[in-house]
Amino acid sequence: MHFTAFLCAFSAGFRAFVAMRIVVLTAFISAAGANLGAQMAYLTCIAAVETHELRSTVANSCAFHIQLNAVGHRFGIFLQAG
Repeated sequence: MHFTAFLCAFSAGFRAFVAMRIVVLTAFISAAGANLGAQMAYLTCIAAVETHELRSTVANSCAFHIQLNAVGHRFGIFLQAG
């Protein structure tokens, strides 16, 4: 009777040990995948910031040319009205 109980307990303990190994291994694999996703998101964010700064530089230079051109248009309107 005691030997049978020992075998059942040993079997249950072994199965619990294997199950926990599988759970921990799955958690580590999931964490590695999450880390990879976070690194890719970080790189995408850096690329977005750099692109935004580049586009804002281009937009600012275009706005400057438009402002210079607008000054000339103002004189043209006065000349046409007169």
